[in-house]
Amino acid sequence: MDVIHVKTAEYKNYTFHDTIFIVRGRMRVSNVDFQECIFIASHDLRDCVLELSGSAIFSKCRFVRGSINACSGRFEFVDCRFFFMNGSSVSVEGNSWCFFDGCLFWGNGSWDVLSPQVLVSGSEVRVSKCIVINGANSLFLESEEGRVHIRDSMLCGNEAGGVAFYSSTVELSNCRVVGNGREDGGFAQIYIEDSLARLERVHVRGGIGSDGIVAAKESRVELIGCEVLDHTGNGVVIERGSVVSMRGCSICCNGSEVEETLQVWIDSSKVSIQDSIVADGVCGIYVQKGGLLSVVDSVVRNNRGAICVFDSSEARIRGCSFVGNMGEQQVWLRGSKVWIEDSELVESDGVDVRAEEMVLIHVENVRVSGAIYISDDSRNVRLNFHRV
Repeated sequence: MDVIHVKTAEYKNYTFHDTIFIVRGRMRVSNVDFQECIFIASHDLRDCVLELSGSAIFSKCRFVRGSINACSGRFEFVDCRFFFMNGSSVSVEGNSWCFFDGCLFWGNGSWDVLSPQVLVSGSEVRVSKCIVINGANSLFLESEEGRVHIRDSMLCGNEAGGVAFYSSTVELSNCRVVGNGREDGGFAQIYIEDSLARLERVHVRGGIGSDGIVAAKESRVELIGCEVLDHTGNGVVIERGSVVSMRGCSICCNGSEVEETLQVWIDSSKVSIQDSIVADGVCGIYVQKGGLLSVVDSVVRNNRGAICVFDSSEARIRGCSFVGNMGEQQVWLRGSKVWIEDSELVESDGVDVRAEEMVLIHVENVRVSGAIYISDDSRNVRLNFHRV
């Protein structure tokens, strides 16, 4: 292989094959193709930068240390490897388009500064069939006002979470997001803020000191066939005026009584849950501060309490099964409006419904095995239930 030492250089309209670049400064590239090349940063890592513009295609290339700035162009990385790159390994900005296909990211990040491995600003990034492992003090991707599509990829063991989106448009499909975060971090494996997002068949599991999925600040999120499992933090957090729909999802084994975290936490937001399972965790669904909840044709089972609705919130429950949720009561309601129809509440410790200071509670055609307690200060009470 040829070896080229680069301190400051610019390459245009060229194709390189089987070349090693030792980069000691800034290497500017425009309209260049690289095939089976190796880029190694030396000297001060922060000053070793590959700057891209126009267009560039990297095929079966290796990047070791340094960083890449992609601005105002179209860039493709196919079957590439990124190792131990500093800070934001790849920055995509200036209304660029960037595609990562079949790439491996390993051990990238900075020990002293929290940073994403791919930083997207006002650009479009597509990720397909990639593996992102062991990011040091980093998450895989952060997008601000970007358009991001990630499919058929795995994000595992990154210390600052998996992905984060701000004011962006997002699609994730057929991905595994597993074991990201750290004990002292308080991160989320998937964080969505002020964004429009669709997650389909995404498996989110075992965050370390982190929540599973967080939708915040008026985000609009659709979860289809997703699994959120095994978090000591919250499984799903929906807050600050967000609107979220969940269809065909499994939310299981999340939450900790010690950390006061739970399976689905809804704060001042609107959420619909349909054909889903919430099981084997700490408190199935918790709604507060004027939250709006609809649960249809779903199962909530074996949690430390099935559902709590507090603080002027509203919940409509239809065609659901609440089974074996232990604790003082399966359903705990206070100061809210709740409709429960065509459902069952069975196999509890004794109290199926506890309602206090209710503005409205309607229980219609519901099968119960335990007690129903309605406080005297509740209003608009209608009960039609069948004891089993």
